[in-house]
Amino acid sequence: MIFRPLDDKAASICSELFCDSIVAIGAPLEVTWVISVGLTMVLTVGYVEEGIETCQEERDYLAAERGAFQTFLDRIRSVDPIETDSRATALTDLQNTPHTTLANRDPGDATFKYVISAYEETVLSLPHYRKEYNETLAESLTAELGQDIVTALATNKTLVPATQQALIERSQQAITSRTNLIEAITAEIDALTETQADLNEIETRRHNLRTHLDATKRNQSEAAFDVLCTLRNLKSEADDIAKSRQKRLQNAPIKKDTTATSPVEPIDFYEYLHGKEGTPRYPVLSAVAELGSDIRTDQQQVMDYM
Repeated sequence: MIFRPLDDKAASICSELFCDSIVAIGAPLEVTWVISVGLTMVLTVGYVEEGIETCQEERDYLAAERGAFQTFLDRIRSVDPIETDSRATALTDLQNTPHTTLANRDPGDATFKYVISAYEETVLSLPHYRKEYNETLAESLTAELGQDIVTALATNKTLVPATQQALIERSQQAITSRTNLIEAITAEIDALTETQADLNEIETRRHNLRTHLDATKRNQSEAAFDVLCTLRNLKSEADDIAKSRQKRLQNAPIKKDTTATSPVEPIDFYEYLHGKEGTPRYPVLSAVAELGSDIRTDQQQVMDYM
């Protein structure tokens, strides 16, 4: 997969804290504080927790793929290629050549069958692979190893040194690419986990403020003023979390994949991680927007004590 930096327009989707672009479920004024706090904590934890779970799932997939490519590479290395002086078997740049498939090739040669079987029994045998990528054998080989590899395997009856070396190099690139992604995703999981703890701390302090206000029997007006000021500080802290997240979104850890043979269109790293249907596109900003909406509601309710 190829990555590109997040463009300015996308990065500024939430340039203002608690912006209207993030749909927040604000608690109505007539809803009690306890219900409001409970709802916010569920949503705040939920948004970020979903983001963490999505990253963990993708990391598991990548680790499995890396292992499969390593096994495939080891099996290709174990083959003794057929030496030949013919240039016809060398890898060819087929950039302007129509797509070649393996469907109608005669897999009678043992070496040919060995390479194809090795790929099917390793990479394509992963439980998630066909579901996630929805590719045929030829499409998968093209995306992962290159069109020239597909053509060489489909054209030649034997595995020549040039094809074998290309297979080894491209497989290693696939392994390295996934290793880099795993490291970047691990860093994202760590960042989300840290942010989740910070948001939970803000939410806990918000809850304690109302508990303190309810327990105050005298000078509730003064206590309400103190609570109101503290709520403003909490909002400022949440604002800082949002700003920090925006900076992170604008500086993706991976700009492009190391596999230059992949035909996949460029995609932003964070879109790749959090852009799947049914998951929060901006887990942190969504959580901050929800928290900010309820802090504003709290401020309105606290002013009734003044």
